[in-house]
Amino acid sequence: MRALARALGILRELGREAAGLTLTELSQRVGLAPSTTHRLLTTLETQRFVRISATDNRWRVGVETFSTGSAFARSRDLVEISRPALETLRNRTGETAALFIADVAEVVCMAQAESANEMRAVFVIGGRAPLHAGAAGKALLAFRRDDVMMRLIRGAELSRLTERTIADADSLIAEAREIRARGVALDDEEQAIGMRAAAAPVFDELGAVIAAITVAGPSARLNPSAHRDAAAEALAAARAATADFGGRGALPA
Repeated sequence: MRALARALGILRELGREAAGLTLTELSQRVGLAPSTTHRLLTTLETQRFVRISATDNRWRVGVETFSTGSAFARSRDLVEISRPALETLRNRTGETAALFIADVAEVVCMAQAESANEMRAVFVIGGRAPLHAGAAGKALLAFRRDDVMMRLIRGAELSRLTERTIADADSLIAEAREIRARGVALDDEEQAIGMRAAAAPVFDELGAVIAAITVAGPSARLNPSAHRDAAAEALAAARAATADFGGRGALPA
């Protein structure tokens, strides 16, 4: 088991360096003697998980690492991968957690972990809402490329769902930039009176936003302090889902 853990550590370090690592650099990274590191590398090399360049004597990941990683990418299911993060978010906040994706100018609910409270937020799986109104939609907007975000906002019918809904394009753009800076979107009764929510983005391996994880509940429970705490939990859940999906994204620490 120790040898396996060490070999996996070597693969992890090589995966972080596209330019490869020398034996000395790699042994220092993993905290092993060069002789031990070399022995593990040669074993991995026979299985084509690593390779060494004859020109610069640097070790890099091999073709079998790519094949194994590609199998994960082909088989991953966003809903199933995100479910543990949703359940943790629900358990830590006591409120309903949900996963949303974008579909042009709308968000679509893909999954939820429902609160046990009698008064709670309930999302309909497959249900839709405007992209501009609510935490999930604003998170999905904010982390798009600027040109895509602008096109979506300028081209959308920014209808008011409540008196708090942001229905002005310039105001929504400013809000999206603030969300991008802090990493999490807030909904203070913008989608429904008496409900507050927070949402953070989930990213794929290219750093593109693919979903948003939301936590929502009655305003009476999600008072300003609880709302801030829920936002921090949503951010942590989105980071966890991104990591489990094999994604990467720039979220504030």
